[in-house]
Amino acid sequence: MAPIKQGDVVIVYTGHGNYWGKDWDSLSPEQKAKNLQIFNSGAPGLGITSCRYLSSLKIAMVGSDTFGTEAIPGEDQNRPIDCHIEWIVKHSINIFENLDVSQLIEDKVYEFMFVFAPLKMKGATGSPGNPISIY
Repeated sequence: MAPIKQGDVVIVYTGHGNYWGKDWDSLSPEQKAKNLQIFNSGAPGLGITSCRYLSSLKIAMVGSDTFGTEAIPGEDQNRPIDCHIEWIVKHSINIFENLDVSQLIEDKVYEFMFVFAPLKMKGATGSPGNPISIY
């Protein structure tokens, strides 16, 4: 696997997205409730040191299968979304949350072309879309 380079998109797989993923409709109501409790109690992810390191590499985007992309709660309880500040505010690095990367994991794909065309929305700070991996 090649090292991370300037302009790359970095996607972090934690497995946390499996609590709400593609098998959701097949779960019992009890299992859905349990999964929601686990999913909403916090999330694994990158800490601020890792976030700063990725920023120093001048990546274009970062994403994960979690609702926050970074560890929640974070290292500093007084600043719960430090990585969002590091990436978005300080370095204009876009964030993708709640990505379903299960097929990439199943196929053992670690490098691919990433395509994302956000909707044009005047004054918006985010956009729905359909990210695509080509491999």
